[in-house]
Amino acid sequence: MSNLLDKISNKNLIIIAISLIFLAVLPFLISSSFHDSQRLISTIFIGCLLTYSLLKYEIWRENELRVLLIFLSMGLMATIHSLDSFWSTIELFIFLNIFLFTISFTMNINGNKIKHLALIFTLVQLIYACRSLANYFMIIASRDKIDAWVIIDGFDNIRFYAQFLSWTLPFIIGYLALQDRTRHTKLILITASLSFALAFITGTRAFILGMIFTVISVFIFAPNWWARYLKYLLTTSSIGAFIYLLMIFLIPTFFGIDNHAALESTVHRDFTNSSGRVEIWMQTIHIAFNNPWLGIGPMMTAADGALKTVAHPHNFILQLMAEWGLPFTILFLFLTIYLIHKWRKLIAQNPINREPLALPMTAALSSAFAASLVDGVMVMPVSLTYMAIIIGATINLMKTWTPEVPNFKLSTITRFTLILPAFLLLAVTIYQWEFVDLKKQNSLHTAPRFWSDGKITTKISFIQHSTKYTPLKK
Repeated sequence: MSNLLDKISNKNLIIIAISLIFLAVLPFLISSSFHDSQRLISTIFIGCLLTYSLLKYEIWRENELRVLLIFLSMGLMATIHSLDSFWSTIELFIFLNIFLFTISFTMNINGNKIKHLALIFTLVQLIYACRSLANYFMIIASRDKIDAWVIIDGFDNIRFYAQFLSWTLPFIIGYLALQDRTRHTKLILITASLSFALAFITGTRAFILGMIFTVISVFIFAPNWWARYLKYLLTTSSIGAFIYLLMIFLIPTFFGIDNHAALESTVHRDFTNSSGRVEIWMQTIHIAFNNPWLGIGPMMTAADGALKTVAHPHNFILQLMAEWGLPFTILFLFLTIYLIHKWRKLIAQNPINREPLALPMTAALSSAFAASLVDGVMVMPVSLTYMAIIIGATINLMKTWTPEVPNFKLSTITRFTLILPAFLLLAVTIYQWEFVDLKKQNSLHTAPRFWSDGKITTKISFIQHSTKYTPLKK
């Protein structure tokens, strides 16, 4: 059995490496927007790996089945009650696929697998960093003004790049903290420092919040490694800050190049301004308490008339409250708190051996969780992909630490049935992707959700009369 799991684990790792590299490179070669091409590629990736995992992995735990049934029953009720059942079904399938992926994901996590994941994440970060540096030096060569939106490449919005780093950068810094000196240490250190510099150029506050939160989380869950984690975090961020000063201040000043646009995104930005988030959160709370039981439906804060200009509330908990209802949100938070407690308890049982394995994942998950409270980390396709991988690795590690939990064999018919939503989501994504650029030509919406043109058109009369929800005044 262990040999079979090792074979599946190694194949999964290879598929992950290839898929994440494709997810980073192919959008540069596809004519559609980065967000839309990333949505297509990530859906293909999750669907294929989920199918492979479910067909090979047939042993489930009883508590996993209970959670799945509760999720499905409450999700279906919210979808049936939705303002637009089609789009709510799409969102339900997205999270169903991610849940199934994390459960069936087989990695046999150990120090070697963590090293491989860290190297994969480093390589992907290096691809983005090299592209952004190439843009920067082209700007210098042409003496154009320094603009963060021109430097940062690979994402429709420079904030999305920082969201991606919220998952990967804490993970590789956590891995760095575990190593003394290896042949990969310098590469990871340089990549992490460059990534910090580019994150500073984006001026994304959610990223900074997430990185600060990792220090607290690592202190709580892996205290024996906290000092080393903090050391490498400060080292890479300090080098990154120096590179930022070099790119945005010193080099432009030396060549006499205008850097005001870049400064407006960073040090000249009003960091005390919520950028409309407080108003968005109040609108979302208003929707949630007007529709407490089942919400307005998954993905429906992207509906016209829900939020003014955005397609999600920039807070994942408020998003669940408004879209899935208060009972679902309370159950989700209860499960999350239980798993956090369980994670800490399992680590404490054998801290010498388990803290090193838990460190990179604890850092990544805590960073993304903090960022999700003020940003759309749980909405963007790249972020969702890394979320599925890292949570999957974490759940897999928890399973190896609790082998005594009752399990059962999932029937072949059941496994094929669970694969069906992945194929349906893939079919819809491929079909719609052919027309998204044509749609955008006649659209004024730019707020991303499923597609980069993420606003969903619904009948206002349906919103007013079929639910308790009434549109907010604009």
